Amino acid sequence: MEKEMDIGQIKNLLDLTKEKITKYKEIHKVNSLDFRFLNILKMESNENAHSDILAEMLNPSGSHNMEDKFLSLFIKTLLSNAEILNYADIHLKDFKNFKIQREKNTKNGRIDIFVKDKSEKLCIIIENKIYAAEQQDQMNRYFEWAKENKKNYKIILIYLTLDGKECETLSEKAKEDTDKDKKYEFLTLSYSDHIIKWLELCIKEVALKPSVREFLNQYILTLKELTNQSLSSEEEKEMKDIILKDFETYKAAEKISQSFPNVNIELKKEIIIRLFEEIGKKYGTNDYKIENNIKNNSLKKWMGFYIYKENWETNDYIIKYIVEAQSNNFTEVYVGLVIYFKETEAEENKKKKEEFIKSSMPDLNSSKLKENDFYIDSSSPFWIIASKMQDIYIEEYIENKDHYFGTLSSEYTTKIKYLIENFSEVIDKIVIKDNTTENSDN
Repeated sequence: MEKEMDIGQIKNLLDLTKEKITKYKEIHKVNSLDFRFLNILKMESNENAHSDILAEMLNPSGSHNMEDKFLSLFIKTLLSNAEILNYADIHLKDFKNFKIQREKNTKNGRIDIFVKDKSEKLCIIIENKIYAAEQQDQMNRYFEWAKENKKNYKIILIYLTLDGKECETLSEKAKEDTDKDKKYEFLTLSYSDHIIKWLELCIKEVALKPSVREFLNQYILTLKELTNQSLSSEEEKEMKDIILKDFETYKAAEKISQSFPNVNIELKKEIIIRLFEEIGKKYGTNDYKIENNIKNNSLKKWMGFYIYKENWETNDYIIKYIVEAQSNNFTEVYVGLVIYFKETEAEENKKKKEEFIKSSMPDLNSSKLKENDFYIDSSSPFWIIASKMQDIYIEEYIENKDHYFGTLSSEYTTKIKYLIENFSEVIDKIVIKDNTTENSDN
């Protein structure tokens, strides 16, 4: 009986909430509050888009024409507690000589945003994460590169996430180095708190620059939506009044809150598995094999499947097309080409992968790949090329499952078709050549 009452209370709460949502949806419509550039482009959770915006904001030569004002505010407000920076570093100089670089390629991986001041011997490495998982040993690799290549610099590593989540790939040794040596420091920042506050300070500086001001206002609204802060004070008060109406309603709200994250993840998982199975049927022909780890994968960080020919294997390696999703939240899905060298650890596999690209795929053209939304993945131990797929929009899927799924499936099929048409013949030739070489050596 208690269970039935709970469900009834939950349904009642959802009905009341839907009424309020409808009311405020109309207010948003009248005031065009949902007109946001990133949302229109369906890039609100696209990591590269956010990195591009931050890099442009920090750049003293940026198109905002504010010189070093935004960078200065960033350092003075968000890095003011950095122990390796003294008062003069933060408050008694300008930052006009700082250079900002997006996607700085290093032998240890690609840094999202690299900030450097040659004259002051300071460099800032920003690793930006929206929903993506950390790559293997990622921050450790950047730290080691900075220590080796910027020996006379003060180095600040920033791990930036939506909610200020702690970095998991900085080793204890690296943390000890940052503690004992006053040249290095590691900071964790969040969009939900630090970046939004910084942007609000930036807005005050551009009162007479309407295009920059409105851009930042829109961007803050997008960040608040991503970090669950999008309710106006009036909306929040009305929701609070509904929830605190009585104890049963409060408990119903608590149950919904506890269930929602899992419901969201399960729905994304349903879409991803449906996609994988659909593509598997399409390409699981006599020419190509399908190998998947979709089922029974609760302990795996990633789930997905491979598409490959049986003869794409030598005594030394095996090469495959791959479609893979992050299995803890299904927000990151990639399509690409991977190579696995046999009986080889990840770091050694990466070295062999780089040698393989140089010797067997020297014509790999990053510009041509970019035209088709692929890139050469220099940071992964296994991926040769990769393409990040569009995020899954739950609202669109619920409203029209078949139509949305059809659009999504078409995008995945196009990417795999591009790989097959542009690389299958190349891989055939490479494997035949390497197998012939191995046989002649024997």
